[in-house]
Amino acid sequence: ITYLHNNYRMITSVKEISERFYISKFYLSRIFKEATGFTLVEYITSLKIQQACQMLLNTELTVLEIGLSCGFNSGEHFSKTFKKNMFISPRDFRVKRM
Repeated sequence: ITYLHNNYRMITSVKEISERFYISKFYLSRIFKEATGFTLVEYITSLKIQQACQMLLNTELTVLEIGLSCGFNSGEHFSKTFKKNMFISPRDFRVKRM
């Protein structure tokens, strides 16, 4: 979990994490879900969204800049994922919280 918190912006796959710790991605996925109740992808996405929320509220960066800095590969992917998880677009989140 510490590794995920320190590296979530750069992690691109479960395979990448499993190779880092020299265990199979299937075993890693299973034990992580058993321990946390979340899949690795859900957990990493949650970390990215939490950071994005903080940045939307506390910086003047554009939505695209925030998405990219949080580890999303495009503005569209960021906006879609943010809305799926927060039930509001990143722009609307920023406006309603200010």
